[in-house]
Amino acid sequence: MNIGIVGVGHLGNIHAKNVICHRAVNAIGYFDPKPIESIPENLNDWKRYLSLGALLRDADAIIIATPTPTHSEIALRAMKRGVHCLIEKPIADTVLAAQNVVSCAEKNKIIATVGHVERFNPAWTYVNSQHLKPRFLEVHRLASFTNRSTEIAVVLDLMIHDIDLVLWLTNSKTSSIQANGVSVVTDKIDIATARIVFQNGCVANLTASRISTKSMRKIRIFQQNKYVGVDLLDKSVEDISIGSKPTKNIENLFDKKLHVAKNGNAILEEQKDFIAAIRQQKLPKVPAADGLTALKIALEIEEIINRSR
Repeated sequence: MNIGIVGVGHLGNIHAKNVICHRAVNAIGYFDPKPIESIPENLNDWKRYLSLGALLRDADAIIIATPTPTHSEIALRAMKRGVHCLIEKPIADTVLAAQNVVSCAEKNKIIATVGHVERFNPAWTYVNSQHLKPRFLEVHRLASFTNRSTEIAVVLDLMIHDIDLVLWLTNSKTSSIQANGVSVVTDKIDIATARIVFQNGCVANLTASRISTKSMRKIRIFQQNKYVGVDLLDKSVEDISIGSKPTKNIENLFDKKLHVAKNGNAILEEQKDFIAAIRQQKLPKVPAADGLTALKIALEIEEIINRSR
């Protein structure tokens, strides 16, 4: 299988380092629509394509890691030529563009997956196995300013990771959304909060900031007689069950477990899933339709914030 990379900035370079780890996969080269001031050392042995069309002629699949506004255009060109696509999140910058990607993938029988990489985080893998039924979620994603992805708001840059996880966990349509946010260092929204009420009664509070002095990626999950605290950075899960039988010793009410996931490479696992989906002609874990659903919610949150600014 010949795989190429489109866009070799920060994230594209990480994908390049990982894709060479897969057996029976031929990393054929890369194309970057922007001028490259200095080629990353790990790409010295890669072929540099001078056009997207030239790369697509040689590729069976591509990884798209260009700026968000270019995702859909590149994906559509690739899929119309029969090339499978791993599209970094968000899938596109508008709902219409994302719908076009989903439709094109279905029409041309293309495997299209979206890079919601937290689905492959080892801590989240543990959460998946617990079959939770959350009633309330508290989510914080904080990061220091890097000057990357400033062409989009923090909602599409960071919060969309957690929107995807919350949608998967609740498995319910939204009932109402409230949101607030401000610009601080860019002309886009740099800090955002959202409160999502789902039709099944679950409520999720989400906070995202890209100008924090420290990094944080935590999800707190509350349900009947249970609390689960997920640290996606440390890859650890605090799992506390609350007993229903009366007891004089309050400590006996709580069954506490700490699960520390083994070191895992989420991007590598994401690529493995993409490759397996192509070979077995099955749906990937994060199909394009899921990327579209997360984008719709993210853009609705962004619109609510912009109306109040």
